[in-house]
Amino acid sequence: MGMNNSKLNFKSEKLFPWQFQFVGILSMLAGVVISLTNLLLAPILILIGILILTAYRGILFNASKRVYKDYNSFLGIQIGTESSYESVEKIYINASNMSQTIYSRANNKAIAQYEEYNAYLKFGDGTKLFICSSKNKSKLIEKLGVLKEFFQLEVMDNTI
Repeated sequence: MGMNNSKLNFKSEKLFPWQFQFVGILSMLAGVVISLTNLLLAPILILIGILILTAYRGILFNASKRVYKDYNSFLGIQIGTESSYESVEKIYINASNMSQTIYSRANNKAIAQYEEYNAYLKFGDGTKLFICSSKNKSKLIEKLGVLKEFFQLEVMDNTI
């Protein structure tokens, strides 16, 4: 998370879950192995793996210009939209009850329920910006520390 006096690059989260990250690693390894026999397919597999492994979501804040850019990054190239803001009102955390239904081959199902914590930034005009989420509230609060410092605000915990 890069930060200077008036700019903060907050790397929010990976764009792909760990399963896809694993596929990205396998794709890169397959590309290296196949490079001995197929010079056309190998770079494609390696590029796919690199794209998956380097993809993340971030938010770039520029306090002197009062703009932020919510972006997705691939290979270090940031693709997103820039928006302006007048002031930042608060940083807060809400809880969401999540559930996931998992079906097995025998048509049995299991339901996994858990609580997920979502962090938001609220601007002075009422606009809300999703920052990141985590199943672990203390890790989320720790990650928000850099935003807390940058904007000189406390993190409001609405889950208590």
